[in-house]
Amino acid sequence: MPAASGTTEPLATRLPAGSYRFTAGQAGVVTIRLSGGGVALESMEPNDGWSHRPDGSDAEGGEIELRFVGPDPAGLDFAAERDDDGTLDTRIAESTVAGDRQRTATSGDAGAVTFTIVGEQLRVDDARAENQAGWHIVEDEFDEEGFSIAFANAGRSTGIRMSAELGDDQRLEMETHTRIGLRLPGRASRRGTRSDPDDHAATDGAPHAHGRR
Repeated sequence: MPAASGTTEPLATRLPAGSYRFTAGQAGVVTIRLSGGGVALESMEPNDGWSHRPDGSDAEGGEIELRFVGPDPAGLDFAAERDDDGTLDTRIAESTVAGDRQRTATSGDAGAVTFTIVGEQLRVDDARAENQAGWHIVEDEFDEEGFSIAFANAGRSTGIRMSAELGDDQRLEMETHTRIGLRLPGRASRRGTRSDPDDHAATDGAPHAHGRR
């Protein structure tokens, strides 16, 4: 997704070696270890009702791909990659049956998005950042098919984008993209404007780091 008007691409700073712990939605917890320029899986702790398996990894240790299988056959995918600029990128992707109801998506202590699905439409009811923990919403875009909301925390050098899209098959596709190691301005970028009704909500946006949900 292109940056909203007024935003700037943040610089990166190399992360220290150590363990970084991530909550993978409702599926469980993943702990990865950074060492040198590589990333390795340290542990996976699935929640009750979930199992897991490695889905693939980079031969040089630059990327991890995992899959959790739970009550919904579609499961949940977790990926982590150490970028050339030294940042750590993680993505959590989950596909579930949409259903007509209100739900709240959270990403650790960054914030939450509450939205309601009725038929083939998705309505964002509320989006909030945990300002006291240093988080701010720096971009938001949404329409009747989904949303994309970015959070930033300059103190933690972290940016998170949460997105959701309601598909034609009545499945809800959700993704959380986290980048750790960003050199952000004091209050991050200026908050973006909402998209036009005909725009399509795209994807792109979290950790307990030793050294995330």
